[in-house]
Amino acid sequence: MKKGFTLVELSIVLVIIGLLIGGILVAQSMIEATRVQSAIREVQQYSVLFGNFKERYGQLPGDTNLFPDAGDKDGLIEYPGGGAQGEWYRAWQHLYEAGMVDVAYTGLKNGWLVIGGENAPDSDVYDGAVYTVSYNAGGSGYTTAGHYFYLGAPSSGSVNTTGIIPVNSAMAIDVKMDDGQPDTGDVIGYVVYTYQPSCYTNIVQSGGLMSSADYNAGSSSGICTMMFKQIS
Repeated sequence: MKKGFTLVELSIVLVIIGLLIGGILVAQSMIEATRVQSAIREVQQYSVLFGNFKERYGQLPGDTNLFPDAGDKDGLIEYPGGGAQGEWYRAWQHLYEAGMVDVAYTGLKNGWLVIGGENAPDSDVYDGAVYTVSYNAGGSGYTTAGHYFYLGAPSSGSVNTTGIIPVNSAMAIDVKMDDGQPDTGDVIGYVVYTYQPSCYTNIVQSGGLMSSADYNAGSSSGICTMMFKQIS
C-alpha cells in the first residue's frame, strides 16, 4: 500500500513554496527599487550637465549664441512654436559640441517630432522613453515657472507626451525626489497636453488635475509621463 504525504511533509512543502514565492517577490521588489534609483540618477546626471554647461559658458544649452545653430540667448530653452524654435533640440546638440555627451545629437527639428537617439536622448532605464527639456511658464495649476525635463514616449510624429513609466515607479520616483503628489512640487506625474487617467486619480475630463490628485497606485497597468523641474 502506498503511503500518502503526512501532515508534517505537507507542511514542509507549503513552507518551501511560501519561501520560494516570498523570495521571488523580494527579488522583484529589489529590481524595481534599483530601477527607480537608476531613473533618479539619470535625471540628476542631466541636471548636472546642464548646470555645468551654464557655469562654463554663462548661458544655457540650446539658448546659447556661442555655438553653431545658436539660440536667441533670452535665458529660456524654448520649444517649437515658442521663441527661438528648436532650442529644446539644440540643447542636446550643444552638449555634444561642448564635449559633455558622447552622442552626436543633430539638433534638427521637424515640427514637434522627437526622435530618440537623434535629436533627443533615450532613457537607459525605460525602453521607449525619451527626454526633452524646455521652459514652462507655469500658471497651469500644477507647475511653477522654470525649466523642466520631460520623460515620456513620443507619439506618432510628435513630442514625448505618451505615458510609458509604470505608475508605481512614477510614484516611487516622486516620493524619493519630491512630495509624492503628481500635481505639485518639482516632480510632476503628468505632461501638459496628455490626458492620462491611468496615471492619477481626481482629474477633470480636459486633462487637468484637481488639488487632491494622487497617483493611481492600485492600477497594475497605469502608465505616466513625468516632468522634473531641474534648472532655472
